Amino acid sequence: MIYDKVFFKQKIIFKVFLFSIFICFGVTLEAQSSKIHPLLVKNTRDSQILQPCLIILSERADLSAAKAIKNKTRKGQFVYETLKSFAETNQAGVRNVLNEMPDVEYRSYFIANIIAAELTQTQMEVIAEQKSVSQIVPNEPIKMDLPVIEQAEFSNRAIEWGVTHINSDDVWALGFTGQGVVVGGQDTGYEWDHPALINQYRGYNPETMNADHNYNWHDAILTAVGNPCPTPSPYPCDDNNHGTHTMGTMVGTDGGENQIGVAPGAKWMACRNMDRGDGTPETYLDCFQWFLAPTNINGNNPDPSKAPHVINNSWACPPSEGCDGAASIEPLRQAVISLKNAGVVVVVSNGNNGGICSTTVYPPATFQESFSVGATDVNEIIANFSSKGPSLYNGTHLKPEVSAPGVGVRSSHRNQGYGTSSGTSMAGPHVAGAVALIISANPGLAGQVETIEDILMETATTRLSTNDCGGIPTGTSPNNTYGHGIINALAAVQAALQFLDVSLIKFEASANKSAVQLNWAFEDISELASYKMMKSANAVDWEVIFSNENPSNSVGRLEDKNPKRGINYYRLDWIEKNTDASSSPIRAVDFLQGSLKMYPNPVYNELKLELLSGNPDEMEIQVLDMLGKIKMSTRFFAADSEIRTLQVAELPQGLYVVVVRNISNDSIIQVEKLIKN
Repeated sequence: MIYDKVFFKQKIIFKVFLFSIFICFGVTLEAQSSKIHPLLVKNTRDSQILQPCLIILSERADLSAAKAIKNKTRKGQFVYETLKSFAETNQAGVRNVLNEMPDVEYRSYFIANIIAAELTQTQMEVIAEQKSVSQIVPNEPIKMDLPVIEQAEFSNRAIEWGVTHINSDDVWALGFTGQGVVVGGQDTGYEWDHPALINQYRGYNPETMNADHNYNWHDAILTAVGNPCPTPSPYPCDDNNHGTHTMGTMVGTDGGENQIGVAPGAKWMACRNMDRGDGTPETYLDCFQWFLAPTNINGNNPDPSKAPHVINNSWACPPSEGCDGAASIEPLRQAVISLKNAGVVVVVSNGNNGGICSTTVYPPATFQESFSVGATDVNEIIANFSSKGPSLYNGTHLKPEVSAPGVGVRSSHRNQGYGTSSGTSMAGPHVAGAVALIISANPGLAGQVETIEDILMETATTRLSTNDCGGIPTGTSPNNTYGHGIINALAAVQAALQFLDVSLIKFEASANKSAVQLNWAFEDISELASYKMMKSANAVDWEVIFSNENPSNSVGRLEDKNPKRGINYYRLDWIEKNTDASSSPIRAVDFLQGSLKMYPNPVYNELKLELLSGNPDEMEIQVLDMLGKIKMSTRFFAADSEIRTLQVAELPQGLYVVVVRNISNDSIIQVEKLIKN
């Protein structure tokens, strides 16, 4: 179920579609009653029909040692190796039986210790006899509430209200925009080349204008009839609008007047778990497992070091879709637990059941381990559709944990557009973006899930409830309406900075005409074992440009004489004696020497061209279409200081290339992508 709601001029009533049920029948009545879901009973005449099922094994891997591991990469590697090794051993008996069955295909998921297969009833009877099998549940398509657009919009609105409402823009002013952080999303898919998303996509290289989707995209939809996207799609594709909208709220910006995202400096990766609103329990688990250890586009060579820092989940699985008991729900909970142990924050929309108490009933929001988010409006009032707590799954738990803007949220839509929607689906991405801001301010918190969650809850703006849901008295906080309150990104980042290692007291980066100057200072080097300066072109892939294995001075200075044109990222890593490695906040430096500044991009009518210092005596600026045909050109002289304006209103919408040429030797000195709206 997609958590969208609309409550404006035209009320749209959602349809809830029932989950088609098939049967996995046990070998005896006793096996049936103990291992087969009560609803999964089928007539004997259908005993040879292939039916999709999930075989749930009863034992779980011990991941408790992950808590003592500070480094996120090592956490992820430990969890991945432990889960995979455990599943290979624990599932061996069931796999052997499956392998003996003719023409049986199955898929193993180590993240929750389950096996997905298509079996006849006779074959399921044999599987049900295995002692290691806990239960067999259906794995059929589940119909979701389709996302609804309140209003399609193509006008610019600068920074969106939800972004400023949680003070994200104040965090940007401190220099933290999410740089160095990767957010993940599993949803209906994503329009990766949307103007507000393309430059933040981890697989996109703006210099070559090429994309590498390996380890950045996974499609859990293997087959579909009539889907506008390929199945499986080798590139990010949204067959709806919902996923593109949620990602826009997390990281979206077009570099101009559409600043829709909380953390525009972060990178994103994604997985599609629904076919035009239809998903299965297996597709959810498939995406969860891929986030734990992303693979190449063919599903091979998993690499947990490429896992995201935070995942947004704006979906749910209600009883009508198969999640109607602990046995069928537990695999999703185990997946959430595994990801948290691997150092990944799992943000979940709390639901749109609203109204009365204890309406947080659908997984994964109902899990105590999920960081669930309620929706508020511009007046900081809880939305009437936002589900309330407490959750009654596996105990009684406060829900939601926090709240965030979720009414009338404008974000990106397919076909290069924008639109406004409401729902807790819109609130969750604000929190995922805030997590990115926290980690960009203090990279040492990467992988420290509980600390990050505590920071968000403790710094939230308190909102008092007018009800006593869960027995919490009216007028108190936290409560089962707002949780701990509405998130405050600025307060959260300020709190995160208090966790910085006090050994580093200064790290500055600035550009001059020919280089980038880096300065740093440690408070005390007596316990400092070593440090190194890291550099990146995208805040994801890093290289060492300087190292000191035996520090003797608390103050350091370095000149990077080879910065690339555009944004350069720098980070100082150090190791103190007998401790894990620590990292400084990332510094982003815009090195524009010897280039032309071009804005806005995307452009509608007028393109501004501003000449910067250090250029040849004469240059030609050409605008080419994607066939290489020159559509317009102008010339600049080094002595020019004014801003040149190109009228591009008559250019057709699309992608263009701006080429800057040195007239004296006919060489290309700059190439830029230009999007014409």
